Amino acid sequence: MTGLDALIIVIAIVESGANPHPPVGDHGQAHGMYQIHRAYWLDGCKVLGVKWPFPADAYDPAKARRVVVAYLTRYCGPSASLADYARCHNGGLNWIKKPATLVYLDKIKVEWRQHYKLNFGDVP
Repeated sequence: MTGLDALIIVIAIVESGANPHPPVGDHGQAHGMYQIHRAYWLDGCKVLGVKWPFPADAYDPAKARRVVVAYLTRYCGPSASLADYARCHNGGLNWIKKPATLVYLDKIKVEWRQHYKLNFGDVP
């Protein structure tokens, strides 16, 4: 398992309890276990070269995971830190300018320790 693989599992837990069919979040804008918004979905699909329908396919865990990986590697690069990936998932393109992403990162770190019994960044 890579660090990004481990992070994506934790993101799903933080966002939806890893429920592939959670209630719609963020005032009707966030869908699926990763609570993805339309622009995020479209960007990730563009990177993948697919036209998966939103929001329907955001509830497909395999497709949603592929979109998340594509989005994060596009906007953060393939060798970004796990913290940067987490903040980008939460804050979008301008995540670095959004202090709220630091609060989200703290949630990720807590869940990482609970789920893996490891310090954040230590890969299981």
